[in-house]
Amino acid sequence: MANMRHMQWSDLPPELITDIAERLGLLEVMRFRSVCQSWNSATSSTMSAKIESVLKYEIWFLHYGYDSAGQCQLVTAENGNITMNLPELDESTTCIGSYQGWLLMFKQGGSMFFFRPFSKTKIDLPKFPNSELTNHVAAFSSPPTSADCTVCVLSRSTSNDDELELYLLRRGCNEWNQQHKLNIPRSSIDTIKCAAYSKAREFYFLDHGDNLLTLSVTPNQEIRWRTSKLVDTIDNSPGTFHP
Repeated sequence: MANMRHMQWSDLPPELITDIAERLGLLEVMRFRSVCQSWNSATSSTMSAKIESVLKYEIWFLHYGYDSAGQCQLVTAENGNITMNLPELDESTTCIGSYQGWLLMFKQGGSMFFFRPFSKTKIDLPKFPNSELTNHVAAFSSPPTSADCTVCVLSRSTSNDDELELYLLRRGCNEWNQQHKLNIPRSSIDTIKCAAYSKAREFYFLDHGDNLLTLSVTPNQEIRWRTSKLVDTIDNSPGTFHP
């Protein structure tokens, strides 16, 4: 009994910590992991399993990059603010794409990596050809653990305002595909604000003027693209795309 009085919470057996964590909800596990290093290490697999099992998420916002220590705030409607320590998301990193819980992060200097905040899984990518981030927006076709994952990064050329620069990376490649230049003036596609990937195997890039750029890559690496305009129909039904 005397020895038990002097035991620390961090001295609990890993199997007991894991058993406790498996009985908690996703956000409760996040708080649980922040108690000490041993609790965090013992619940890594539990955290990943819980994330994969969640079929419907509430809306969350991750506020990061406001200090060099990686202190972040997860903002949720039902649970308020949750403090997270994510040194990978310091003030020099920017998120340029996200999909199924994965973030695609760009770090000044050209480093790029996938990151999953809840399980803290990090997957490094080959160095990006441009060391400085300008107006890059990205999308990827599937989680980086999938064999068919393709990353597509698009930005307006800094030397020619009538060109967009396209970079592609497929899983297993050691370097980014050669830069593709698309002759698309700003009058057709202005500064891009968001991107997504569809099951039709197409990348979508939307600018702030509701102009849509659709990109696809054929099996022989041919780049195909078209521009469209997002407009509202007269009867106020959901918007449609008009080429």
